[in-house]
Amino acid sequence: MTIETDLRNSVRENIIRLRDMGSYRGRRHAMGLPVRGQRTRSQVCYGPASRVLLFANNQQITTARKLNKVVKAA
Repeated sequence: MTIETDLRNSVRENIIRLRDMGSYRGRRHAMGLPVRGQRTRSQVCYGPASRVLLFANNQQITTARKLNKVVKAA
């Protein structure tokens, strides 16, 4: 039987894995935007993504640019 701490750690590891892969979901997690298809253009926003949409700062923009780069294997 898994307990709360183990579940939190496994969710965190899964998100880190998605970010390292550079998948779409990982990029959305890194930018703090909705991951599961919620609208982002409506005026009513809830949760932490609303702060990103309304008050995007330079750090999040640079993170997004860094994550959108394609690493080419030599």
